Amino acid sequence: QWGLWYVITCHLAAGELSGTAWYYLFLRTVLMGFCLSEFLAMSGMFSGPALGNINPPFPYAWYRYKVGTIKEPFFACLGDTRNVFDVVLACGFPPMLLYL
Repeated sequence: QWGLWYVITCHLAAGELSGTAWYYLFLRTVLMGFCLSEFLAMSGMFSGPALGNINPPFPYAWYRYKVGTIKEPFFACLGDTRNVFDVVLACGFPPMLLYL
């Protein structure tokens, strides 16, 4: 994954940044990319085509967007199953990361 983020940073910088500014852009790209891949369950165990998950290739990302699936509650009063509010937050998180 580090190579992917390095290539993306070089593309974003397009030769205009150097030194500390490039380093900060690289760190930002790595952190946002890692957070996005973890949120979409693309870098976790037992996911991806390498482990035989062909259709869909990342099956566990779908559960984040289904109402009624089990979740780890942030607050105990919110319950342990996903509701519409959780799904709306999950739909808004990846675009927010890409915007930052």
